[in-house]
Amino acid sequence: PVNREVRVNLRGGDGTVAEHFLENAKRLSNLKLRASYGETGSLLSSNSGAFTSYQYLTNNKYMNWTGAYLTGLGNYDLTWQTTREANVGVELGVMDERIRGTFDYYDKTTSNLLSYMDMPLSTGFPSYMANVGEVKNRGFELSMSAYAIRNRKKHINWILSGQLVYNKNWISKLSEAVKTQNEQYMSQGSDVSTLFFEGKPQSSLYAVQSLGIDPSTGKELFVNKDGNITTTWDASDKVYLGSGESLYRGNIGSTLVWKNLTLNCSFGFYWGGYAYNQTLLDKVEVTLSTIQDQNVDHRVMSDRWFKPGDVTFFKGLSNEETHATSRFVMKDNVFQLSSVGLQYRFDQPALRKALHCNSLIVALNMSDLFYLSTIKRERGTGYPYSRNIQASLKLAF
Repeated sequence: PVNREVRVNLRGGDGTVAEHFLENAKRLSNLKLRASYGETGSLLSSNSGAFTSYQYLTNNKYMNWTGAYLTGLGNYDLTWQTTREANVGVELGVMDERIRGTFDYYDKTTSNLLSYMDMPLSTGFPSYMANVGEVKNRGFELSMSAYAIRNRKKHINWILSGQLVYNKNWISKLSEAVKTQNEQYMSQGSDVSTLFFEGKPQSSLYAVQSLGIDPSTGKELFVNKDGNITTTWDASDKVYLGSGESLYRGNIGSTLVWKNLTLNCSFGFYWGGYAYNQTLLDKVEVTLSTIQDQNVDHRVMSDRWFKPGDVTFFKGLSNEETHATSRFVMKDNVFQLSSVGLQYRFDQPALRKALHCNSLIVALNMSDLFYLSTIKRERGTGYPYSRNIQASLKLAF
């Protein structure tokens, strides 16, 4: 790996101005400019897919000869996955560090991207490792903190902080093998959720464009690649519907300190991405055989299509499974209160004498107090949503 970084500090560590053109910037307490460039490569190990591997059969011999069988098919053309990243940034402090902020812009390119490629099962292996293309990431990171209140006489401090991250990801190059594999997936009509195309994000969502449920029949209406309306789902009609990764994400924090009392709040958010609402599909748009074999969500009987004229989001009951459709691709924007912490420190002389300790700290912490999302879905065992409340008592000696 190679890494080079250059930093320019325009104000000395002792507060003196390091550059003459900033002598009149009285409110500026800190200003740093930085730039860096790095290049790293992933090391190929013996089980990385580059080398063919065997395992000896020590307990099964033929005419006193020990046999061996193939355990991994190697690709001798495999090369290192290399990541090159350039970064420029600025760090700023004003009003005697009452307001501080940093901004970084980065450009990252990952070439010789490693991924598994499908191969005929007649070879004895379902896939092999190959270099499939190049991916770019470009974005920025912005963070700020400020004293909304800083009163040393009354022992009150209120600090607000926040961070915002923007990242755009796209595939800049693809190998001919991946392009051929995508064409096969589309022509065979297989319901594949992961497809890669140049100019699109790695986590792209592809599905057949839907016009919703026909109120007269209860069947789903699709738009095929020729622009015609049809009730037949075909994988070759899939279109790009958005990225599965959010463009923006960040957090907001608040810390209020008054004498021995401290209150912390932390909020999180992200937006600009899409998600496939598999929960609705698995819980509500189930088949008739599923209803016969197991318990189901009550919405199966209340929100599905049953008779002509019903205007519903879910199609009528049948044994026909639902394939990838734009009906379940939804904007994934979230704002949540991640945690709240309240703490008080007792350090009175009487307490020290009674308990023979320096201080007693009583704390209360709560998480996931509220969660707002553009997608109405249950958060089950795989991604649980639970409000946790914890109390603690600490003695400092």
